[in-house]
Amino acid sequence: RKTSAMLNAELKALAGILPNGNMQELLDAAKAKLLVAGFTKIDYLACVDATTLEPLDKLQKPARLLAAAWLGNTRLIDNIAL
Repeated sequence: RKTSAMLNAELKALAGILPNGNMQELLDAAKAKLLVAGFTKIDYLACVDATTLEPLDKLQKPARLLAAAWLGNTRLIDNIAL
């Protein structure tokens, strides 16, 4: 349970730093952190347009951060608005 909370925490951390950095590098770093924390597979971690859900190369609002990751046999999904 402790590890599962890291998915939402990482999304919140990303929301705070995405406007100031390279999106792909930040997303890749977040994926790596989740894997080190104990997640076994990351299906996706993406910043998308809030209306169309098309992936974004740079942050433009409104947007959402979406994530799906495996923790053992459990697939966790989460998203937050930007």
